[in-house]
Formats: sequence, C-alpha cells, structure tokens
Amino acid sequence: MPTRIAAIPRTLLLAVVAVLAIAAAGCGQEEDPAALLQAAFDTPIESATTTVTARANLRGSSPQTAQPLGLRISGPYKRNAENQLPSLDFQVSASQGPGALNARLVTVPDNAFVVFQNTAYEVGRQRVAQGLRQGQQQRKVTLAELGVKPATWVVDPQMRGESDVAGEGTTQVSGRLDLARMLRDVNRVQQEQARRGISPGPQQEITEQQIAEVVRAVQQPTMDVFVAGDDTIRRLVVNAPFTVPPQQRQAGIDGGTVNVTTELADVGGDQEVKPPPNPRPIEELLAQFGLGGGGGLPPGAGAPPGGGAPRGGGAPGGR
Repeated sequence: MPTRIAAIPRTLLLAVVAVLAIAAAGCGQEEDPAALLQAAFDTPIESATTTVTARANLRGSSPQTAQPLGLRISGPYKRNAENQLPSLDFQVSASQGPGALNARLVTVPDNAFVVFQNTAYEVGRQRVAQGLRQGQQQRKVTLAELGVKPATWVVDPQMRGESDVAGEGTTQVSGRLDLARMLRDVNRVQQEQARRGISPGPQQEITEQQIAEVVRAVQQPTMDVFVAGDDTIRRLVVNAPFTVPPQQRQAGIDGGTVNVTTELADVGGDQEVKPPPNPRPIEELLAQFGLGGGGGLPPGAGAPPGGGAPRGGGAPGGR
C-alpha cells in the first residue's frame, strides 16, 4: 500500500488538496450584498404588474394625525419601442381616513388617457407624437453617464435571508438610506433633463440647506430590496421616521413615519393594456381644474414605473 501512494505524483496530490480547499471556502462564502444590489438596479424590467403603496402616519395634537395619509398606484406595465409610450393601466387612489380620490392613467404606444369620475379623457395621438418627436431629438442619457448609482443609496447593506414575493423566491438586502446622496442625485437628473429640454417645465433645485434640513428631520431611514434569482427587483421598501422642527410645525403635526413599498409581480409576463372607450378631449378635464389649453403628455407618461429618470438605471422597471 505505501508503494502505491508513493507512486502518485506529488503535483496531483497538491492539486486535489487545492481543489478541496477552494470548495470548502466556497461553501461558507456569502454573496456580496453590495454587488447583488448593483446587479439588481442594473437589470431592466420589461413588463410587470406594479403596485406602489405609500402611507404616512402622523404624530401630534391635530385631529388630522388620527387619520393616516395613503396613496396607491397599481396595474400592468410593459415597455415598448424607443419611439413609443409604454403600455400601462394604473389605478390611482389617494386617501386620508375613510375618504378617497380615485383616478386612472392609461397609456398605449401612441396615445394617453386619464379616467376621472368614470369619464375617460384623451390626450390625443397628435400631441403624443409631438412629445415623442421632441424626446427623440435628444440623445438618451443613462444614469450611469450621470454618475448616478441607486445601489449606493443603501449604506452598509446586509443580507437578511430569503423571502417569498408574489410567489417568487427572493433575497432580502437591507441597509440605511443615504438621503443626502439620493437628493443630490435627483438634482443631477433634473438638471440634465432641463438642459436637454426633456422636463415638462422648469425644475426647482433642492438646495444644500434643504438637504441638510431633511437629513436632520428624518431619523434612520432604511431601504429593503428583495431580489429574485434573475437579478430583478421584486419588492422595494423605504421606511422614514421623521420629526418636524419646532419652528416649522404647522397644524399640530410634530412628526410621523412614511412608508413606501413597490412590489412587482408577473415580471416578464404578457401585460395587455387597452384604451378606455368613448374618451372626451383632455381640455374638458383641464377646464374642471381651471387649467387651460395644454393637454400635453401627463407628467411621467413616457417613463417606466419609478419615475421619469433617463434610461440606464434608477427605480425598478426604470432602468
């Protein structure tokens, strides 16, 4: 037996030992949470059923603090060609206590509609085409080109285990939300949109003083990101407890907590969107609110869920 062992080349033994050592190290190694976040924010979502819920629980002496503020946006979304609007059908509900204001936003590749009080209003293909042509005159700029990396908004990210989101297994990554960095990045995107003529109007820059005030008022904001095996974000949760400075308190509100949750289901599915029947001209709706003429694209109509940021990064579905 010793003779047989001695006959094995020493280099082969060393190679076997090295392979076993690497395998053992790999079994105990965890995925880098920062790298997982970066991959998730870099992975586009072409279609999904989207649900965004925002809730503000207020604290103070005002009777209004007993009734939380709520906002819910839900419906299918599908990205279309570069020269088309996305297809989406979003139900929008804003509430405080038992009362609620409901509306609906529908876009198809060449048109957009608003449904309010059971009546549909049409923006019109001509206006949509004009808006799309104006957008095509500008080269699309990515968030990466602007130096904006939403993954870096999460400070000291940590793995928090596995969770099921809308029937899909996900990995939860949690960390502190860097509000100052996020707000400065928002400024950067708005400035670039204004420079390129993409914004619907002049944008008010968030000053450094305002950023400092927000950072002082919001204590320990957090972000939780739930990432599926295909690197797509399936749920994103932001919690932000805040205190209103004494000199700025109005209507008896001292502070509270804001929670915003975005959940994506049926990612990559075939989302079908149809325009509402028998729409009225959009001018009729604008007149109800004392607004004239206009009738352009609804703000953000050409943007994916998550905001009007340029392509190449941002919120889920908006990269």
